[in-house]
Amino acid sequence: MAWSFDETTQNVQIADNAALTLPDADWSVGGRVKLDDNTGSAFQYFFSWNNFNLNPTFQLFFREASAADPNKLKVRIEDTSLNLIEFVSSGTPGTSTAWQHLMIIRSGSTVSMYVDNVFEGSQTDAAFHDVDFAGDLFLGARFDQATDRQLGGDMAEWAKWDRALNASERAALAAGASPVTMPNSLKWHCDMVREYRELINGLTVTNSSSTIGPHPPIFRPSAQILQFPPAAGGITVNMGLLTETDLAQSLGKAKARAIGLTTEADL
Repeated sequence: MAWSFDETTQNVQIADNAALTLPDADWSVGGRVKLDDNTGSAFQYFFSWNNFNLNPTFQLFFREASAADPNKLKVRIEDTSLNLIEFVSSGTPGTSTAWQHLMIIRSGSTVSMYVDNVFEGSQTDAAFHDVDFAGDLFLGARFDQATDRQLGGDMAEWAKWDRALNASERAALAAGASPVTMPNSLKWHCDMVREYRELINGLTVTNSSSTIGPHPPIFRPSAQILQFPPAAGGITVNMGLLTETDLAQSLGKAKARAIGLTTEADL
């Protein structure tokens, strides 16, 4: 299951904690988003830490189809010292209503954006420092909860690392691997399967009216299964240990290779 938002008044809040801080060093933040649609002339915010025009701040949102830069994904990050990273995607991920994996990664002094592991742009600022806001992180809405700044869609498997994920790790996540397969420097992770919880440091998660929807298929080695949305018509799906062939057929051979599956031991 995923967390679903209706583009009106629904959101989820993660309480302020040191684990949320973006350090003055490498970091990675990412997860999955699926839009219901992107019509309109405003914005669909889904990741918002502090108000848009205050500092420090971290905002991720889609510009709607009739807005400036239509269907672009925008990132805006301002550090504690007023240095600003702000740019839009080169592509138009807002046109898709499928699940997409989004990543924002800082490596050195450069912040880069990836959608389904495709590079979408970057900005470099040698003076950029940490981002540490004393307040809750809002998912599914902008921090001020403005009615025309809400997400209509779903979120799943959001996480943050205090390091820059490498190309193979980005490929694995885009192919369906869970963030828990990359535990090094993993600081927080909301799987969004059903419970409103954070799995790494037990951060407080508060639901404000969001609901539960189908979760995208995710590879979780500890559980030894692929997680699928509920079967239709009351049909029960019972899956046991999956072989490499099973996974390759489910994910597609290219995706299975991308997450490094070689033997059953890799499950």
